[in-house]
Amino acid sequence: MERRWSNYINQNFGTRILSKWLVFCFDIVITIFTYGVAYILRYNFNIAIISFSTFVDNTFLTTLVFTASYLAFKTYDGIIRHSGEAEARRIVMSGMLATIVCLALSIIGRETGKPFLTLPASIAIIHTSINIAFLLFSRYVVKVLFYQATRNNAAAIPVIIYGAGRRGLSVMHTLRRDTNHNYQITAFLDDNPSK
Repeated sequence: MERRWSNYINQNFGTRILSKWLVFCFDIVITIFTYGVAYILRYNFNIAIISFSTFVDNTFLTTLVFTASYLAFKTYDGIIRHSGEAEARRIVMSGMLATIVCLALSIIGRETGKPFLTLPASIAIIHTSINIAFLLFSRYVVKVLFYQATRNNAAAIPVIIYGAGRRGLSVMHTLRRDTNHNYQITAFLDDNPSK
């Protein structure tokens, strides 16, 4: 079963890149979902006391702010299977900016008496934490699944790397990312005994 799944991924998605607009839509869906979770958590799972119309208004406004933040930081613009620290930093920065904007809108809404701008600060903070965690976790899961599916299941090729410094580690990471061969790092050699 695993072999068939791996072959399917390789044949259909091996060289393709997931559409950035599909990733963008996925991020928006995650944002809406996590806002609902944050609302439920804030009210201690007591759904009866949540006003549905207020929830819908708050969800719409929050999603709009987060969407603008995603567009500003281009969190969707990258190859998910190769995502790393830079993408994670963009997701965190966009979440923080969106939260600051939501909190500012809430203050403005309270001062001007416009309830549709008033967002609960506790929900905004809970939402940001959950949303960033979900987005980072989803990127990581896609990366791991793609790596597992595209990894060559051929016999392992034993490799000994000369150099245990930065260059040796760079070679190790490059060999591990190679999906055409199944390299197995067996040892590092170095003329420096402290390494």
